[in-house]
Amino acid sequence: MSEQLSLTDVQRSVVGDRITKIRRVYYVLGDTIQSRNGPVEVTVGDRAPLVFDAGPDGEELVCREGPWLDPFADVGTGADPEGEAENARYIAEYGKWTVFDADEGSAVSAIGHSVEALTVDTVADGKPVTAVFDLGDRSLVLAAMGDELVTTVR
Repeated sequence: MSEQLSLTDVQRSVVGDRITKIRRVYYVLGDTIQSRNGPVEVTVGDRAPLVFDAGPDGEELVCREGPWLDPFADVGTGADPEGEAENARYIAEYGKWTVFDADEGSAVSAIGHSVEALTVDTVADGKPVTAVFDLGDRSLVLAAMGDELVTTVR
């Protein structure tokens, strides 16, 4: 994945275009989603996707360009049998982050809407913590809270 983007640059690039795709990243153990909070991949217009997540400090909202990349994508490919076996055991016991197209829930209701504005809320030291995509009749809200990204549509 690419370097962290300035949310000011993201603001300039997305306003006026439509959200064309949203993918959610959930923590999954076995066949069960353990948490519905996590990174969000938003595609606006025909640009590369933008991945929003809570930063390493658990408070800052960060954004990177490019699709979300699964760190366990090599499991089952045969590229590194020993490493893959270890990763497969880890996934079976602890689970892993998994990407899903937003086909249910509130996030899907943002797809197809034009971004009228993108507002970024900051804390006292200027660190971004929330991004609000104003979509006219609704808003897509991405907020870094307690080490996770919480996504809502209001």
